[in-house]
Amino acid sequence: MSSQTALSRREVFRLTGTVAGAATLGAVAPVAGTRAAKRAFAQETDEMMAGSEPRFAYVGAYTRGAPGGWSALADVNHPEGVAVFAVGAGMGDLMLVQTVPSDNPSFVAMHPSEDYLYVLNEIADYEGQEMGSLEAYAIDDESGQLTLINRVAVGSIPAQLVVSPGGDYLAVATYVGGTYELFPINDDGSLSEASSVAQQEGSGPHERQGAPHVHAVAFDPSGEYLAGADLGTDTIKVFTYTDGNLTEVSAAMVA
Repeated sequence: MSSQTALSRREVFRLTGTVAGAATLGAVAPVAGTRAAKRAFAQETDEMMAGSEPRFAYVGAYTRGAPGGWSALADVNHPEGVAVFAVGAGMGDLMLVQTVPSDNPSFVAMHPSEDYLYVLNEIADYEGQEMGSLEAYAIDDESGQLTLINRVAVGSIPAQLVVSPGGDYLAVATYVGGTYELFPINDDGSLSEASSVAQQEGSGPHERQGAPHVHAVAFDPSGEYLAGADLGTDTIKVFTYTDGNLTEVSAAMVA
């Protein structure tokens, strides 16, 4: 089933960089804290999903202050970064089914097969290096719960990730690293190390444009091209990615 179907069994909702997101995860996490609560929770979830195909929402939120980010998040300290919710068939009620420890998971994307979820960790200190990271998760078809497959390094302070229409590549924009990065997706949903990295160069006139700040990427619907935007130089670029190699085919200034 396509992930574009309106009533897909799984839907991805993301919540990036807000106090509300961090607070919500903290407030709902204790729901299943006792045996009695777990039994009641399971019964309520079954009732919510009765007579309908399971649908789930996947929410990422900052677990600590984003480096160089919004000052209101400076004191955020919540370890359960990703939350999985069952979505009720009637009024769209949300019921927490799982929380997953993840480091500043500020963006999520689902594989076209709906079998895997990819999470971007907006950090700059992965394994003691000035790097961010990406996580690949398997999605349980019945419960919607996540199981970590693997984690790989990416450029510093990644900002966005997107899966190719064919499900064979993951593209990432890194804000501080100033790079467009491409990661092969393996048959088991795991991520390989980056197969190609395109470094943006240059700067702009504004005080925030002292260096490249790549912040958005998108595949075209045919899956032939990857487009990206850089705040640091006010530039949009288009790449092909034949055999996992990013090749720039055009660029345009937008401001």
